[in-house]
Amino acid sequence: MTRDDSCRFVEDYLGRFAGRQDELDHEAISDHVKTCSSCYELMSAFFQNLDVPESGYIRETVDDLTLSLYNLAKALMRQPAAKEEDPDLENVLFVSNPDASPDHYKEEAVEITEDVEDFTGRDDFRGASMEGMRNLMARSRREVDLLLSLLDRGIALEGQYSWDCRNLKAILLLTEERLEDAERELRAILALRGADVYLRSVQVHAMNNLSYVCSMKGDLGEALKWATRSRVLAEECNLDPVPCRFSRMFFLLKRDGPGDRDAAREEVRAILERDGGLEELQNCLALPSNKEIRELFVAKGLARDFPRILPPKMTPPESERTDS
Repeated sequence: MTRDDSCRFVEDYLGRFAGRQDELDHEAISDHVKTCSSCYELMSAFFQNLDVPESGYIRETVDDLTLSLYNLAKALMRQPAAKEEDPDLENVLFVSNPDASPDHYKEEAVEITEDVEDFTGRDDFRGASMEGMRNLMARSRREVDLLLSLLDRGIALEGQYSWDCRNLKAILLLTEERLEDAERELRAILALRGADVYLRSVQVHAMNNLSYVCSMKGDLGEALKWATRSRVLAEECNLDPVPCRFSRMFFLLKRDGPGDRDAAREEVRAILERDGGLEELQNCLALPSNKEIRELFVAKGLARDFPRILPPKMTPPESERTDS
């Protein structure tokens, strides 16, 4: 597909908001707007200025548009997979613990590029443009802003998938370490009342995501409470409880109080009793974003107790283990 074709593809996507109902490839649009500045600006301005449809707007169309926003945002947000069979974004647990915020590292890098220009007297250094690097860093920040704009628009549409948009927005805010903002979005989902099965399924994920917010804020008691509520609701709705049990295992190992390791082992056993539970647990532990959980799994002795879960390359020698 040529650049002109791709630009028309983006225009067709935006045309859906004028009533066109074509099937579009969100991944292709995602790839294109990352490289085409004119389409990026077009899309950013469009979503920032779009009026929410009137209440008489056909409900099915609103739902379709909301799903379109959700899928596009997810496509833009998806991290490169470590391997083909890694789960999609909605199954990724963001629990990394960097030494500083993304903005800190970005500001630090900008200062370095300016220092290079001062020391060399030119923009180009080892074949790289310092101005180009700064633009790239600024663009990565603007991409987050675009995602938030997309998701806010999906939330404002109040379609069926607006709840998903709010949940995905909370995950994005969580990766940006904006914990209070993420918590506010998740609690807004949990405040909704009704017997709608789809809403309850989204609330399962929202509760589990909220448990990670609590953990990152240092409140493991609250984290365990929300992970437990998520598991109970998942079982009531016949949904997969493994992500909730995985979260409980992590928080128990992290807290490591009296009886916590035994309780964590029970969560692992419950996961392994499910069809496909072993593979699901292995996939979760293998995710790069779950490095901290994997390290605790080894350090607290669970890798030894359940030797078939982690491959040998992920299990350190006996001398490096810290379980007692």
